[in-house]
Amino acid sequence: MRRWSLIVLGTLVIALLVVFTLPLTQPLDANSKPIKARYGIDAVETGLRLYRNRFGAYPSEAEGLASLESSRILLRVSPDPWGNHYHYRCPGAHHPDSCDVWSYGADGREGGSGYDRDVTNWDQ
Repeated sequence: MRRWSLIVLGTLVIALLVVFTLPLTQPLDANSKPIKARYGIDAVETGLRLYRNRFGAYPSEAEGLASLESSRILLRVSPDPWGNHYHYRCPGAHHPDSCDVWSYGADGREGGSGYDRDVTNWDQ
């Protein structure tokens, strides 16, 4: 069990490094924001897995992603590249055994196409 915790922790560290160094390695133009949102979702998912490993279950929707900060799993859940909060549903409609995490994209509304398209953890 400890080995899996170390693997998950290592994955979280790598995801966080990618999330925080991506803006430093390339300009954050309109085309890179959906990519950065996807990395942010990956970091949140890793934090959720660590939370589940520590507490035996995912945080409730009422607790939300803020529970990753209050439990000190993540130092901060950063907003998406457009400055909005990531959305969270658990159990997920698309991942009934885990959670759905998504951003509504540039327009901040559900749906959309092109640059306004939602960025999700279920539509790869």
